[in-house]
Amino acid sequence: MLQAVAQRFRALSEPVRLRLLQVLREGPRNVSGLAEASGTSHANASKHLLVLSEAGFVTRTQDGTKSVYALADGSTERFCTIMCERVSDQVTRTLKNLKG
Repeated sequence: MLQAVAQRFRALSEPVRLRLLQVLREGPRNVSGLAEASGTSHANASKHLLVLSEAGFVTRTQDGTKSVYALADGSTERFCTIMCERVSDQVTRTLKNLKG
């Protein structure tokens, strides 16, 4: 079980993957749209989406010749929200401590 959890955390350890998840919070997109919105190449986005898919964070469906990706489920959305809130809270506390 711990190996499976560690594998999922490794999938989230890359900033490009986190950007892709952030973009997908807005709704499903094809690879070209995800690449553009996340500021990476089509090939790089595809590579990272494969990792996120294998870890169970995103799903892929075919729309004609295009692959469309979406967040796998509500737990992925909640996880992203929790982590973003934690980081934001830590930054706020740090700034408050610096101001004294």
